[in-house]
Formats: sequence, C-alpha cells, structure tokens
Amino acid sequence: MFLDSPTGRRLRHTVATGLIVAAPVIAQMPAMRASRIGRLVGAAGGAALIVRVAEAIRDWERAEQGSSRSA
Repeated sequence: MFLDSPTGRRLRHTVATGLIVAAPVIAQMPAMRASRIGRLVGAAGGAALIVRVAEAIRDWERAEQGSSRSA
C-alpha cells in the first residue's frame, strides 16, 4: 500500500532513476562479476538488464482487488 501512495511513488521514481544512472557502474563492479547472479547479469547485457529492472520498479502499479474496502 505504501508503494502505491504518493510518497511511495516518489521513492520508486528516485530508486529507479538512481539505478538507471548507476547501471553501467553497477554492471562493472567486481562484486557483481564475482557472484553467479552477477555473471548471469553480465551475460544478459548487464547495464541493459539493470535499466529494465529499474523501469519495472518505476512503472509498477498495484493490482486492483475485486472487492473495495471503505475506510
């Protein structure tokens, strides 16, 4: 619920922007290259994959539930 609030949307936007800007640096970090997931990310296009994840975070919308609650 928090991530769907105005504050949560700003947080998601900020995190996604930071990931997009830092993607080339993150993809080249030695810690990323040393782990299995890091090697997988590198093989899949490294920075491009990180940008796609960041875009998914930024564009995420909470799924509407069938019943509505009144508060």
